[in-house]
Amino acid sequence: MSALSRILRLAPKYQIGNIAHKSKLGMLQAVRPVTYTVQQAKPAIKSDHDEKNMKLNRPMSPHLTIYAPEIQSFLSISHRISGAAMVTYLVGFGIGTIVLPQDISTYIAAIDAMNLPSPVLYTARVLMVLPFMYHAINGIRHLVWDMGKLLYIKQVLVSGYIVFGVALLAGLALAME
Repeated sequence: MSALSRILRLAPKYQIGNIAHKSKLGMLQAVRPVTYTVQQAKPAIKSDHDEKNMKLNRPMSPHLTIYAPEIQSFLSISHRISGAAMVTYLVGFGIGTIVLPQDISTYIAAIDAMNLPSPVLYTARVLMVLPFMYHAINGIRHLVWDMGKLLYIKQVLVSGYIVFGVALLAGLALAME
């Protein structure tokens, strides 16, 4: 048992201040006895985050609903979507070359044998090429930004329209036979 605990246990209440002051114990000059009582634990309230906020009358955080659609947000989201589409295509074709029993020429011949109309084939080719073109051209735009150029709002807007237009034209041109 430490000396301090012996002092606190054995000394009467009125002498604690004097003992603490003489021994330079600092903040222990006003010590009061503490009584603990045992109480039944309250059951935990099972409510999720939204229920708690509704009970406290907190407003719901605004999400995308308060923002007007802008070309910058559209281009940012479409850049991410085109990247995800490219990964899906590449992983799908990569796994397909490993798993499928024939080579790619067999599957191309099977698509030709379906006698699909030209607009359907052209649309499929555009959907295959467009994510690559858009992601590549928008990636160049990001590299230009990394050099510290075209960062004013008007330049960002104009370059966004140019990127979208050039990617669309390049995708349509590359999908032609």
